[in-house]
Amino acid sequence: MNGETKEIQFEDIDENKPVNSSLGRLLGSSFEAKDIDDAQYSKVFYYIISGNEKGYFRLIPETGDLILTKRLDREEQSVYLLDIQATNNISDYTVIRSRRRRAMDPSIATWRIQIKNANDVRPDFTQNLYHGCISVRSSLGQSILKVEAVDADSVGSVTYSIQQGNRDNAIGIDSRSGVLYNAVLMNSYGGQTFDLKLRATDQGTLYHNTTALIFVTEPTRQVKLVLKQPATEVRQFFEQIKKSLQKLTLQNGDFIFDYVCATQIVDHVLDDGQTTSIWSDVYISGIRRNYNGASYYIYPTTELLNLLNQQRSANSDQFDMLYIQNIEAGNEEKNYLDRTPTMVVMILVIILIILALLFLLLACWCIRSRRKQKEERLRYKSSFRGGYDPSFQQVPEFKVYDNSGFQNDEPVPREPMYAKVGKGRLDERAPEPIPQQIDEINVEIRDASPDSSLPPSPPPSPKDTPRLSEPAEEDYRIETEVM
Repeated sequence: MNGETKEIQFEDIDENKPVNSSLGRLLGSSFEAKDIDDAQYSKVFYYIISGNEKGYFRLIPETGDLILTKRLDREEQSVYLLDIQATNNISDYTVIRSRRRRAMDPSIATWRIQIKNANDVRPDFTQNLYHGCISVRSSLGQSILKVEAVDADSVGSVTYSIQQGNRDNAIGIDSRSGVLYNAVLMNSYGGQTFDLKLRATDQGTLYHNTTALIFVTEPTRQVKLVLKQPATEVRQFFEQIKKSLQKLTLQNGDFIFDYVCATQIVDHVLDDGQTTSIWSDVYISGIRRNYNGASYYIYPTTELLNLLNQQRSANSDQFDMLYIQNIEAGNEEKNYLDRTPTMVVMILVIILIILALLFLLLACWCIRSRRKQKEERLRYKSSFRGGYDPSFQQVPEFKVYDNSGFQNDEPVPREPMYAKVGKGRLDERAPEPIPQQIDEINVEIRDASPDSSLPPSPPPSPKDTPRLSEPAEEDYRIETEVM
């Protein structure tokens, strides 16, 4: 070959490519080998010297056509590397086994064939039959079991669904994870069995079905195993406990249980009501198929307790290996109170309170912002109109006075004057009308000073003196005398 390329890459090949179809041609392509010798030696032939050990391909020497001889399977092998050698002689080529020499030889190139994935394999469930239990006291959305399907074509693209047997849509399934859960409260389905038909579908149209049996247990159909192990450890090896109990047999050799499930694994409750994390309480239920094979039977508590005690007496070592300390009736479990509606109401109330507080804060902020904007507008208008600015407060100016030249211009107070009021009886005379107003009262004031040059004022006449009152028997006269 011309030595310019050492790897041949055509389009990827579909794994459903028909047998005897051509996968590509070297002659006439950009990967064609050329010989610069004379015309008699310019003829080139192509051969596969390695990479075709399983015989999937056949190369035509004259044209370099690669023919598919077997059906490809990407799940078996996704990439093929074929070493192609070009030579001038149809029967003269040498198989070079050394990879280093092969890489240095310009007459050898590698044809890389990438197999494209085709959706030709359906997803498969890991089990043909699944079992699960749920208690009538379980809360809403309790996980029951998980199913799993594997698709060889693509990983993580399987979707799950329930096809049949889901009465009242009581059971739900996560389409991505395959987890089954109760979509409603199970208190009205005690002792019943859900026979569900599940389906796993890939990205195309291929699917696979399986069956899942969901048993609804009651406190009157379960027992409590007291284990001398913490609850966290019991949850890890409970599958071992379940398989050991399912192997228990009767005297006639029949298995006692077809399936054993645990509805609850909690810390052990002591006689005084205290809990301890050293031991654990496991509530289990035993199920067996009826003789007709069409339905299942969940053992009542009394029958299940008697069977386990008999097996413990006969196989004490096996029960001791499972750390089982005691077997008790399981109906002593406290009644379950569904708190889901209460929790929902509490959450809604908390959300409403938070929203109310946020609304109050927002309202206060809006009022404060609006008031601030109003003050700014008033200040802006007053700056142009010369109006009063309420936010502007003029600082008063304080003056400092000099009291050195102070003179008191107030008059000097005179000597005090004293008035003497006397009372005398008036002569009897005819009553006169009482005046409506008192216009003036003449009071004689005499200056006590001997140097006074003013003449003494004559005493007022009775006619000039207004009458203040009109007593019934006697009258009074007011005289003043300045001392």
